[in-house]
Amino acid sequence: MKGLAGIHLDGLWEEFSPIRPACVAVAATWEAMKPGLTNLTPCKIFLPLAMDILNRNKVRDVLLATLREFLGDRAPTQLTEATDPFKDLGLDSEDGVDFACVLSEKFGCLIPNDVNPLVDDVRHRARLVGETIDLMCALIEKERS
Repeated sequence: MKGLAGIHLDGLWEEFSPIRPACVAVAATWEAMKPGLTNLTPCKIFLPLAMDILNRNKVRDVLLATLREFLGDRAPTQLTEATDPFKDLGLDSEDGVDFACVLSEKFGCLIPNDVNPLVDDVRHRARLVGETIDLMCALIEKERS
């Protein structure tokens, strides 16, 4: 299958499945705008956005699975981005140190010693699961650059 700018997307199409509607919308918009744009390709516009969306979804999936593994038998049936690790899961800041090691290994990125993925030191409270996902996305992005 050919995608934007004639790039073959056979291998990538499954990878981009969460954002296929956006792919179609961008392709339609590109075709309408193309006559007036000479120095841009749709990939320069589309792919960074697609990768940000895709990466956060993957980070979310891996983090939730890792948290379930970390909790073992204590894992609730439903974990959401609004889950509070202290109130809802019975974890504490010391668990955050161990969880940081597990996350660092899973994602292959360094979590600084002064960062606890379960604690928001600025707000002096637990970091919600969604905030931990955002933290991991930021740390992964920092490693990439």
